[in-house]
Amino acid sequence: LRSPNVLLMSLKMSQKEPLAKVGDFGLTAAASARLQQELLTWQWMAPEAFLGENYTETCDLYSYGMILWEIFSGTGEIPFEAVAQQEKNKKKQAREFMNDIIHKNLRPSCDPSFPDDVKMLILRLWERDPNLRPTFATCLEILTNFQSGVKKPDGFLKNLLNRERARAFTTL
Repeated sequence: LRSPNVLLMSLKMSQKEPLAKVGDFGLTAAASARLQQELLTWQWMAPEAFLGENYTETCDLYSYGMILWEIFSGTGEIPFEAVAQQEKNKKKQAREFMNDIIHKNLRPSCDPSFPDDVKMLILRLWERDPNLRPTFATCLEILTNFQSGVKKPDGFLKNLLNRERARAFTTL
């Protein structure tokens, strides 16, 4: 899952809100065969996928966190683009960045303008341990509340995410 796989469209001219559809268009198998040669989408790749561990929905959750970061940063920047452009990093290869992502917890910076709930969600989606990432159902609940502007009691989001973390530990 990466941002180029998100298709924005409107089905009707009268529709005011764009409609987003997500799909991999059958490229998953082809991409995994090329993984040994070069990493074309490393910016969205979950650490466990790079390491060849079991690929589950949690890999897509990590990638979804990157897409949310792209949406809320509003710059059109690809994740890690600013880091890659720093003089000290210009000669780094994708595998070196992935090593930093896995072992040094390298992640894009969340701008201070990010809403707190969204920032907290993104950071949880980027957890190194895939079992600690929230489910898509939890993401939907958080983003629906954010979009509707419903003010939840203090600590609601933290409690919701902690419930997800507790669920992860009970299923281990």
